[in-house]
Amino acid sequence: MNGSNSVFCSIKVETSANQTIVDVEKTFDTIATSLLSLLTKRRQKLISEIKKIEKDGLEPLKACREIITKKLGSTEQFVAEGESILSKKGLISSENSDKFCEKASCLGRLVKIFSEVL
Repeated sequence: MNGSNSVFCSIKVETSANQTIVDVEKTFDTIATSLLSLLTKRRQKLISEIKKIEKDGLEPLKACREIITKKLGSTEQFVAEGESILSKKGLISSENSDKFCEKASCLGRLVKIFSEVL
């Protein structure tokens, strides 16, 4: 009986050890799956937040680009007009001179772009 008890105890220990290994593997698999799911969700949330910040940051810059482009176009027209006046050796009517001076006074207003956008 002693020998059969020994075999029975050995089988019982092996069975218990194998079951414990299965339980540990299942538990760690469950934990790993849960952690991976949480990490994936967190990654997606952070990426979404970054994209929103990027979008929110780019919108005013794009608007500024449009304003600057328009102002540069106006400035180029003004310079061409000024060159035309200079090529005529100053022969310009008083009314045209006043219009030209009025346009010239608008050139310094580019600094207010951000207040226009916001």
